[in-house]
Amino acid sequence: MKCLYLWIILSWSSLVASNDASRRVDTSQHYNNQKSAAVHKGVAKRGERKVSGDPSRRLHGRHVCTQSKVTMIPMKDVQSYCKPVYQSYLRRCDQDNSRYCSGYRVAYEVGYRPVQRMVAKTESTYSCCPGWTQVRSSSADCKRAICVEQCQNGGSCSKPNHCACAPGWTGKTCTTDVDECTTGKSACDHDCTNTQGSYKCSCRGGYVLQPDGRTCEKKEPRVEKEYDAGISKKMEDLQKRLDALEEWQRSLSDDKADSRHQRDDRINSLSEQIALLEERLEEYRKTEKEKLRRKHNDD
Repeated sequence: MKCLYLWIILSWSSLVASNDASRRVDTSQHYNNQKSAAVHKGVAKRGERKVSGDPSRRLHGRHVCTQSKVTMIPMKDVQSYCKPVYQSYLRRCDQDNSRYCSGYRVAYEVGYRPVQRMVAKTESTYSCCPGWTQVRSSSADCKRAICVEQCQNGGSCSKPNHCACAPGWTGKTCTTDVDECTTGKSACDHDCTNTQGSYKCSCRGGYVLQPDGRTCEKKEPRVEKEYDAGISKKMEDLQKRLDALEEWQRSLSDDKADSRHQRDDRINSLSEQIALLEERLEEYRKTEKEKLRRKHNDD
């Protein structure tokens, strides 16, 4: 009888031990499977982020600012813990010590369960620095300055809220006219008149503005048509008289009848007339020049 009880106890103990070992193997295999699945899932997520591409990560170069951002993200994990289990065993019966009764007791074994924990993750984001933007949405840098107030009169935004003005303008938004006449930037020979965004040169009386718009040169006196006609007529008359004198001199050499005294008288008379004509012609020239000078000054 004792041998029978002993065989029952050994059989029951081996059965319990085999069940415990099987449960431990199954639990360990489950833990390994969950770990592998979590790793594969993390790799897949990183691959998706890499393929999709964050547009802010493409920015680099001038006027690009970097910011670090800490976010808490959930992550799946497997946690071990002490798992209570009920184990059956054989003990001597309370009523009859010669017999064995089955009993149960609480035992603890290592168990594994899926948990979710929050992990801090630091990410770097890239964006245009304040006051700058991209020239195009596909640009990798930020080279276009931003001016809150628009630049006027041909000015361009060169730096944040700073306009590069065109010649002739100044001020924050290029709305103030530069007075080139008072600043000495005009380079006019005579008079300077300031205009919006520019200037204009002019010359005093008796001078003419040159094609460069700044230089003044003295005006040459103009010869009137009447003066030209009068001088031409006088010169023509003088030429005719000289021709007549030469012809007369030639005729004198052929005229044997004329005396020397008569020839001298005629020559003297003709010389006096020529001298008088030249004197009058010179006076006429001076008078006409004086008239032209006065008329030019009056203009």
